[in-house]
Amino acid sequence: FKGSGFTRHNFATCEIVVHPPSLLQRNLQPAQVDRCFQADLTAAQHQDDALGVLQLRNFTSTNDRNAGFREGIKGAPVDVVFDADMKWLEPAARKEMESALAVNPALDVVYAHNDPGAHGAYLAAKAAGREKKMLFVGIDGLPQEGRMYVKQGILEASFEYPTGGREAVEGALSVLSGKTLPKEITLRSHVFTKANVDKGGEWL
Repeated sequence: FKGSGFTRHNFATCEIVVHPPSLLQRNLQPAQVDRCFQADLTAAQHQDDALGVLQLRNFTSTNDRNAGFREGIKGAPVDVVFDADMKWLEPAARKEMESALAVNPALDVVYAHNDPGAHGAYLAAKAAGREKKMLFVGIDGLPQEGRMYVKQGILEASFEYPTGGREAVEGALSVLSGKTLPKEITLRSHVFTKANVDKGGEWL
């Protein structure tokens, strides 16, 4: 994120894997993830210390997002100081954030696996008077959630998570018409920041 000590990243890129004739499976591509939350070592508050990152996720169903995130921060001065299961729910994320704040005097970034989770974490930080000391990042980029929170200045960014629905239907129709599809189709993602959200985001 320009001016914030971080570089933009894309951990929401996904693929459709086609196993003719009938199986379509969508997976994340952690091996192709750009660096997440890479520290700008010239930022005054982080000259000597690693960034403290809190990850809010669903332990039972987000292995790919977690793997991509871990791959993305590999080698960067980033410490995941709190990793919690928020079960996709904003109230649960808020509760986990309250616990994280109680045991971590310095948190720099909150990365939630969906935008309601990021918003719940923000509300907990605001209640503690610490929301201005950290960045909040979410995934999904829905107009009524992530994009709205970005416009309001709550989230630093929200990343679109391509569903692949249209591509799956188009691929199935192509197979039925006798066409051959590539084994992997990589879907592009959007990042929404305050600078571009009104323009429809930016392609990654």
